[in-house]
Amino acid sequence: MSEMYFVLTGQIGYAINALQMKSTGSFYKIGRRQKGRQLICDNYVVNKRKSKFIYLALEECECFALSAKYMDNVIFPRNLEIEAELRSACHMYYKFNIFNPMMQFRTNMIADLNKKKKYEKVIDLKNPNLPDEFFKHKAMT
Repeated sequence: MSEMYFVLTGQIGYAINALQMKSTGSFYKIGRRQKGRQLICDNYVVNKRKSKFIYLALEECECFALSAKYMDNVIFPRNLEIEAELRSACHMYYKFNIFNPMMQFRTNMIADLNKKKKYEKVIDLKNPNLPDEFFKHKAMT
């Protein structure tokens, strides 16, 4: 992420990549919605991390952006004392309010998909316990 966003009005959705959702035609599943004033993508910009989720504007939003370059070249050199505090605060907010709930949502979604599996028996490729009929080949005539 190269920018963090200060959302003033509107609704934002956090989604995970869900390529198996062929029935709905979408490539993501929204796991969390937030409305009103908020700061998004701050952990990625301040701590130089890659984004793990998809961020969507679910309705028209009014916001402004602050680039990572501006943070690194202007804000942090002038305010060295707040850099460590800001990094820590962004990480803690992200971990407890975004990452943990989204990982729980992902776990629940995977459990639901596993309940809907098409095959009765899944073969483990590392230790295949295949029936004997599988190895009996018919001669071609």
